[in-house]
Amino acid sequence: MAPPRIATLTTTLPDSQIEAKPTRVLVPAKSTARIVEVLAPDAWRTTRLLIRPILLSDREKVVALLASNRAYLAQGLNVHEPAETDLACFERLLNSTRSGEATGLCVRRVCTLHDGTVVGMVHLMGMQLGLTPRADAGWWIAHQFAGNGLATEAVTALATFALADRPKGLGLVHIEAEITQANIASQRVAAAAGFAKLDNTTSSIQVNSRWLTHTIWRRTV
Repeated sequence: MAPPRIATLTTTLPDSQIEAKPTRVLVPAKSTARIVEVLAPDAWRTTRLLIRPILLSDREKVVALLASNRAYLAQGLNVHEPAETDLACFERLLNSTRSGEATGLCVRRVCTLHDGTVVGMVHLMGMQLGLTPRADAGWWIAHQFAGNGLATEAVTALATFALADRPKGLGLVHIEAEITQANIASQRVAAAAGFAKLDNTTSSIQVNSRWLTHTIWRRTV
C-alpha cells in the first residue's frame, strides 16, 4: 500500500476552525503585492515584507511563532511532525532550507515585516525541472497577522519568482497549491495571487490524523 500523502501546503484558516486565537497584531496597511526589490536571487522585498531564507539567527522568533500558533496551524497543516517540539520543527525547517539551496529542488523562505517581525513562511516543493518545470507552492501566515493581505503579498512574490525567467527567477511553467475545501480564506489568497482553481479536480490528503479534501489551484506563466 502506498504511504499516505502528507499535506505541506496551504495558508490562513477561517476563524470558525480556530480553537485558540493569539492576539492580533497591527501591521502596515495593505498595498501593492508586487516584488519591489530583488535583493538577491534568494531574497525579495515587497512593500511590507522581506522574504528570505531561514537563518539560524531566526530560531527564537520562529520558535515563539510556532508555539503561539501550534493549535491554529494543526487544524489544516502538517507544519509539525507527530510529537515534534517547536524547536525541533525549526531545526528541520532550517535544514530543509539549507538542503534546498544546495540541490535547487526546494525553496523555503521566512516572511518578516521590515522591522524584523516574523509573520509566516512560504515554500516551493516537489520541484520538477524537466520539459515542463513545475513545483508545489505552500504558505502560512500566523493568525495574529492574518486579515491584512500579507498572505497575498507573500504568495504573489513567491509566484512571481517561481515563474520568472532565469536568472531572476526559477523559470517554472506553472506552480500548484492544494487547499482544503473549507479554507475559503486561503482560496481567496490563491485567487488574489493569480492562481485559478482547476475544475472537477480534488485530492484527499492526510492532515495530521484526518483525511481532508483539497481543491487544486494553479498559476501559469
